[in-house]
Amino acid sequence: MRGSPPRLRPWGSRIFLLALLLLAPPCAAKTLVVLLLPGTSLADWRRADAPALHEIIATGAVAVMNTRTARLPSDRVRETPESAALTLGAGARAAGGSEATDFRRTDAVVPGVGVTAWALYARRMGLRPPPAGQVNVQWPRLLRENAAQGYDIHLGNLAEALRRAGVSVRAAGGPLAWAVAADGQGVVAPNSGGAGGECIVWDAGGDVAAADRVLGRVLARIADGRLIVLSPDAGDAPYAHGDRLCPIVVWGPGVPPGLIYSPATRRAGLVTNTDFAPSVADYFGASLPVMAFGRPWEYRPAPEAVDRAAGIEAGAVRQWHGKLALPALAVFLGVWMVGGTLLAAWGRLPGWAVAVPAGVILALILSVSQETLALWLGAFALLIFAAARQGAADLALGLTAAIAVALVGDMLLGDPLMRSGLLGYSAIEGARYYGIGNEAMGPLVGACLVVADGLWLRFPNRHPLLWGGLLLVTALLGSPLAGAKAGGLIVAPAAFGSYTWLRSGRRWDWRIGALMLAGMAALLAGVAVLDSRMGTGNQSHFGQAVGRLLSGGAGEWRDIIGRKLAVEGRLLYHSAWAVPLWGGLACLLGQARRHGGLGQALLRSALVAVIACLAVNDAGTVAASLCLAAVWGRWITWGQRKAAA
Repeated sequence: MRGSPPRLRPWGSRIFLLALLLLAPPCAAKTLVVLLLPGTSLADWRRADAPALHEIIATGAVAVMNTRTARLPSDRVRETPESAALTLGAGARAAGGSEATDFRRTDAVVPGVGVTAWALYARRMGLRPPPAGQVNVQWPRLLRENAAQGYDIHLGNLAEALRRAGVSVRAAGGPLAWAVAADGQGVVAPNSGGAGGECIVWDAGGDVAAADRVLGRVLARIADGRLIVLSPDAGDAPYAHGDRLCPIVVWGPGVPPGLIYSPATRRAGLVTNTDFAPSVADYFGASLPVMAFGRPWEYRPAPEAVDRAAGIEAGAVRQWHGKLALPALAVFLGVWMVGGTLLAAWGRLPGWAVAVPAGVILALILSVSQETLALWLGAFALLIFAAARQGAADLALGLTAAIAVALVGDMLLGDPLMRSGLLGYSAIEGARYYGIGNEAMGPLVGACLVVADGLWLRFPNRHPLLWGGLLLVTALLGSPLAGAKAGGLIVAPAAFGSYTWLRSGRRWDWRIGALMLAGMAALLAGVAVLDSRMGTGNQSHFGQAVGRLLSGGAGEWRDIIGRKLAVEGRLLYHSAWAVPLWGGLACLLGQARRHGGLGQALLRSALVAVIACLAVNDAGTVAASLCLAAVWGRWITWGQRKAAA
């Protein structure tokens, strides 16, 4: 047995865990055992010969967990299990390789160095570790790697909070337990008395049946405590298939049979790995030194909870596969807009062609999988060809209006489309709740501009009602309980204000621009104050970001701005969405030069929307591209009418 904590044999792991429980101080206020079953899935749990685990699932609260972590430059295939363990302890997406589990007893001699782990750690960290316990001699490297991620990652966040609260933190079993239990200095200290409670992290490996054989005795020992069983990362085969949500169950007093609810995801049965640290800290009444990205769990009674969690997992996998079609459709939209604009300039564009981009966007909004996407695309293709002789311009306007109605209705009904649709947010890639998101905000703003343009001429005496509708869309976009889209509070007022001002025949000047900017800033500040004052269970990601900015100071501002610029730069020049963005912009500017008149209001307000999308959103390229695609059919129609006149 070498100096680092070994992956114990099954019987050794069980004996060690039971010894820790027997030695736990009887006066401990609370006891928590965290059982890690890395690389296992909910299906593995359900089919395993594991009666104790099945009883826990039936009587506890279950969910599937987003397991995405940060990556190191060398992680080309997937995130590492060590990254998953570090993320659990940090409350933020962390990264690490095998060095994350290189813990050694302080008195062990490090091979190839010839000094004890205590001496090597003290030399590298500049700190004197405890005389007994485990230390990670490669912790400085981990700190450097995570500092380069672009946001605040406080490794060991949870362990530090528990020790400050007087809770003894121990590790048992395989190496991932040490990465979860380590504090911010890479130390797993021995039992300090545990006056505030006892927290034991046990890595049982991926053998569910073997772990279950000792689980019953663990439950008897912690009858008044709490047990968390989770898989921190997906196995290689499920990961390659897109099945990256892993199971978690919480059992103990105060936890009813049902589903785990996370305010970070706002969906019962779906949690994220960054919720783990704040949830464990909350159980012990401790406060994390650094604010986590997740939120403490709540528990919701629910029948057939495990089946509902499995349904969430299956739906997320279908959505993940459906999203694989997005790059191809992005290129298609870009090519269609460029080709259609050229054909329109030569007078050879078929009338039905102007409705195609709106049909594609509407199909993406309504689809939840590859199969439903194919069905919707086929249905809209038949509709467009069937209606070609009846007035393609009216059909394009109708499909674009359907985009606006679908997305506004979705916000009013609690975002069911955004939770499962192909233009919604992915539970696998990023589980935190963020309302309507960039993917749908862009086409919503573009569709509203088109609808406003269509209604302006048909109902010349109803302009106040039109303004009211645009204000309603803006309010829904910014509401923390609906769209929760901070960027929408800039994009929508800028686009809608530009359109109504120009459509009324007025001219731009710098004073109007300054007044609009001041109004948007005031609106954004008001929503920020409202959102930040809401309870953590109702805060949107915008309210959480405001809290982080206020607590993190200038460094947090730099991190957020730098991260958003990096994402935007990749999308602008190295993604499929660059095709519809640059192609659509070229078409828009070309149309603006060739055609004047009332159509200029739509063209210029669309340009304002595109610039605003790019300026204030971290994935603004997607929003801007879909905004252009939503507006394209209308501005081509304006050009055709002017040419015919």
